[in-house]
Amino acid sequence: MKYKIKLFRNKSTDVWMETDKSGLDVLVAAKEKNQCTQVIVVTSYETPKVGVEAMSEGAFDYLERNDPAIKFLEVLPQKIELALKEMKANS
Repeated sequence: MKYKIKLFRNKSTDVWMETDKSGLDVLVAAKEKNQCTQVIVVTSYETPKVGVEAMSEGAFDYLERNDPAIKFLEVLPQKIELALKEMKANS
């Protein structure tokens, strides 16, 4: 399974996908390639099923971009920092 994933030059943690596959597909592929990879699944779809599936597939975290209970742009950098610390601790 191939994905076109682009990295911004200034931060290796910023990515976006250009694919017809879901974020869950990318999560599974990333974990198959390297179990230590920390993946934060971000979605616009507000379904608990997707969150449960993402976590069961090994996602570090799951965020709903449109969740009114969180300030997404403030929470995401914190989650990335935690994921990076976890990755360093496990490598």
